[in-house]
Amino acid sequence: MLHGREDSVQLDVPSLGSLKDANSGCAQGRIIGYFVISAQNETVTSSDQLMRCDSRVEAKRYIVFNDVTRTFFEAWRFCASMGLRLATVSSLEESRLLEQAVDGSTGVTKGYTWWIGGTDLGREGTFVWISTNIPVGYKTGYSNFSPGQPDNTKKNEHCLEIGRFGKVLWNDMPCETKLRCICEDAN
Repeated sequence: MLHGREDSVQLDVPSLGSLKDANSGCAQGRIIGYFVISAQNETVTSSDQLMRCDSRVEAKRYIVFNDVTRTFFEAWRFCASMGLRLATVSSLEESRLLEQAVDGSTGVTKGYTWWIGGTDLGREGTFVWISTNIPVGYKTGYSNFSPGQPDNTKKNEHCLEIGRFGKVLWNDMPCETKLRCICEDAN
């Protein structure tokens, strides 16, 4: 059921878990995007485009949470507590999907920044996706760092954020910084 609100549309669903059954609507292909903007209690705020089918891309959905700020590890645990993972981005196509999710977020106009799942805490300068333990750029070589990044300012920046230097450009930040976060559901 849809409800209007000041700056968004709300889609009432029983739980975030029920969104995982959405790909049954694609006869030929997979869902590659659910642009969910904020979840509080049992209400999910969503942009107007919910899905599209494409058989060439692995199913992935980014979920942008603007309601609460968290440290990197709090964000990681928050996503995991819902059966999701902190966002990973392995291609230009996924970056575009992430940008669509961010564009649908009210946070873009408010200058928000968000955690995504990259960290180099294990080895300085070698970023891995914390949720999958796969090196950033593995097999694809894809990365999307802002020019001059990562710079490890004050030798304390080990976790990746987006939004500071452009919507989906990556920047390294201290992991203890409290930011909003983007989770993903990848089937």
